[in-house]
Amino acid sequence: MIGSFLYARSIYSLQPGWRNLYKEFFSSLLPFEFRRLLKLGGIVVLDKASPVVILRSGDPFQKLYFLYSGSAEVVVDQKSHASLHTGDWIAEFSMLTGRPASADVLGSSARLIAWDAIAVKRLKHSMPEIYEKVTALIARNLCDKLVRANRSANQVMAEQGNG
Repeated sequence: MIGSFLYARSIYSLQPGWRNLYKEFFSSLLPFEFRRLLKLGGIVVLDKASPVVILRSGDPFQKLYFLYSGSAEVVVDQKSHASLHTGDWIAEFSMLTGRPASADVLGSSARLIAWDAIAVKRLKHSMPEIYEKVTALIARNLCDKLVRANRSANQVMAEQGNG
């Protein structure tokens, strides 16, 4: 009994393919919490020659995505505004605020974990401790995105000043 308790909390209880992702992005969750989170979601594989819409501007919250491989582009008015990379969340702002998506997100070669709105609601109400940990991960990622956007804006201003 103690052995199974300890095993559930061990990284070795995770399938080998998920261990690095867990260590890099989800280590604030216990391994068994990460497994529960994965079970609520589904895997989305994009392997297309041309970009596919992952999220459409103006749509209400329908799915929360975690980009675990590849990249995606944030597009507003048909202009790329930011790149998303491994470790980024998609539709998190809509999930947290209840507001419609403010941009399109396009991807062509990416792997994502997707949780539909019902799964997110189930997580919030039946596993609030995991939900709180996930929202903390999302908050940290939002801060990372702000830092990247600020660096990008500073770079553009510097280039314009030197031009």
